[in-house]
Amino acid sequence: MQTLEPVYCVLRFVYGKRGSPNPIVSKTMGRYAVISHTYTGPMPQPYCFWLCRLDGEKMFTETKGCFVVTPLREIKLDQIAKLVPGTFDVEVIGTTVYCKPRISNFFWIAPFNIKDIYLKPKEGLYPYSSVIVPITLDQAHLAASLPADVGTAVPVAVPAVSA
Repeated sequence: MQTLEPVYCVLRFVYGKRGSPNPIVSKTMGRYAVISHTYTGPMPQPYCFWLCRLDGEKMFTETKGCFVVTPLREIKLDQIAKLVPGTFDVEVIGTTVYCKPRISNFFWIAPFNIKDIYLKPKEGLYPYSSVIVPITLDQAHLAASLPADVGTAVPVAVPAVSA
């Protein structure tokens, strides 16, 4: 499993496939996200939004795989802001698109029209496999947003890219 730098994002959870070892999953990033098997806190309910930490990425092929996440706390719908063009910068790492908001301390999600730009096939090919909106919180907002047992290290929004 590939380990990622600490990245926080908002995910919406849904029911997984019947009989699956992952009864609750997310497709918010375009690729499945499953809850870490080491997670022991309250399980997210279907159709609820949660602030999550990306713990790693399991790749089955170059473009197929899933993310492993740890839910941190539920986010109410009125706390979520939707990205609009011009409010974020784009960075591509492999087949993952990072839409990095220019404004921090908000719980951002990418609406379907922005995800479709990157996840729809072009000339029969899928150039990107996922879209991540990393949440950047300053120390005060981070401490207020995370449970006490998670720690308060400021998240790194996107892994560094070597030229």
